[in-house]
Amino acid sequence: MSPRILSMAELPDIVGSTFTVDSFRVNQDEIDTFEDVTGVTAVYEETLATDYPDGMIEGFHSLSLCDFLLHQCIRVDPTECFSYNYGVDRVRFPSSMTINDELSFSVEIVEATPRNGGYLMRYRCTIAATGSDKPGMVADWLGLCLPRTSTDFKPPREKSTVNPTPGMKE
Repeated sequence: MSPRILSMAELPDIVGSTFTVDSFRVNQDEIDTFEDVTGVTAVYEETLATDYPDGMIEGFHSLSLCDFLLHQCIRVDPTECFSYNYGVDRVRFPSSMTINDELSFSVEIVEATPRNGGYLMRYRCTIAATGSDKPGMVADWLGLCLPRTSTDFKPPREKSTVNPTPGMKE
């Protein structure tokens, strides 16, 4: 699914709309990486294996997926506006999710409040395991969409082809 690209003028028109990503999974390598970079592994090194069920997706891990998943559904037109993460309200983790679960993501556009020449957007994000009675994560996420003040939009840089590990051959 390609994301819907939205102009600044379209943002208020999508309030009440819901967008979805129907099926995805989180794998064990992603869980291990998340736990390593957030310090979970270091803090709970001795008890991690007994405190959490095998393959459990940590709550904050699911929350961290919202940016990526939202942008699979919708994006603002980068030639005319840009969006900043403005914060998160009312985050809950009602049920656990694991690597064995097929997950879905939905985002309801709750508000588009005029702010600084743009809009403060409220997105109600939900990640749920297929067949579960309760979602695994629900959060109201805020994004501030502002108009570009310059017409000299620069496209994204090309990804570096430099080997990120010095001394290692490709």
